[in-house]
Order: sequence, then C-alpha cells, then structure tokens
Amino acid sequence: MWTAAAGVLAPDARTLVNYGDDLRRSHIAIGLALADTDLPAGERTLAVTDAGAMPYFSGWRTTDYIGLNDERIAHGANPTDVLLADDPQVVVVTSGSPVPPPGSWRTDLPRVLAGRELVGVAQMRPEYFQLVFATPDVAPQVRTALDRRLAEGRAVTDTRLNPGYARWIVRLLGLS
Repeated sequence: MWTAAAGVLAPDARTLVNYGDDLRRSHIAIGLALADTDLPAGERTLAVTDAGAMPYFSGWRTTDYIGLNDERIAHGANPTDVLLADDPQVVVVTSGSPVPPPGSWRTDLPRVLAGRELVGVAQMRPEYFQLVFATPDVAPQVRTALDRRLAEGRAVTDTRLNPGYARWIVRLLGLS
C-alpha cells in the first residue's frame, strides 16, 4: 500500500501512469514501422536521441546521438560528425513541436537532415514530438509503414495527450 501511495504522490506520477500508452502511440509505433520495411539488413540504419523502444522494436543498427549508447559520442566525438559519417537511412528528432529545432544534443540538425525528407510525426505528449526523417530512396517505404503503425497506435491507445490521472483511472477501471 505504501508503495502505491508513494508512486501516486511522486512529482512525475501523472506522466508515468500514462507512459505505456504514450510510448505505444509514438516510439513503439516508429520502431514497428521500421521493422515493417523491406530494406536489406545493411541498410537498416537509424539515428535517435531516445535509444529504447525504437531500436528494440525495429532491430535496426542505431546511433544514439545523445551518446548514452554510442561509445564514440560518449567519449567526446562530435555527434554531427558521427552522424554525417554514419549517414543513417532514418533520423528521428525529438522536438517540442512538429518543426525540428536547429540543434539537439550538440548536433547540427540542419546539416544532418540535409537531403532527408520528413516522413512522419508522432506526438507523444503536449510539446513532445518524434519527427521521422528518411533518405529519399527509402522515404516512400518508411512513410507508408509509419502512417499505418501510427494509426494503429492511435487506435489502441487513449489519444488524450494530457499527462493527467483521469485517463489512467478510466483505463484502470476498464471504462474506456
């Protein structure tokens, strides 16, 4: 009982109780969409700032440009230089809006995204978006898979984006 009470009273509990739905609608949908593509294994390359569900569900070789899971960046390599050298087929950018920021985690996004197309936007919460960019040769395939998986994610989750307790309680009681 004390564990449940402490969990509900935690400062970020309103976000945490809805994290599964939010993740399914965004990160997992992106990972599954990438797994659905028919690219040869050597061409399944991805760059992300949130190395968790997307690489796990996609199975793609991933560069984490925050550096938590990339030894080169963790030991001081410039993320922009690493991404330009790796030249991933897909780059996912975390943003506070459907427009990419000029930079992220010491990464010059305009340089990294040059020549790539925006193929999809997944909204996880208010002011929390995953923008998916792909090289032109794979963009149509990624876009098609992403459109389908994002629609599936929205269909099986509570699409209210507020981080409140109300949607969690409704799910908990089986009312939705």
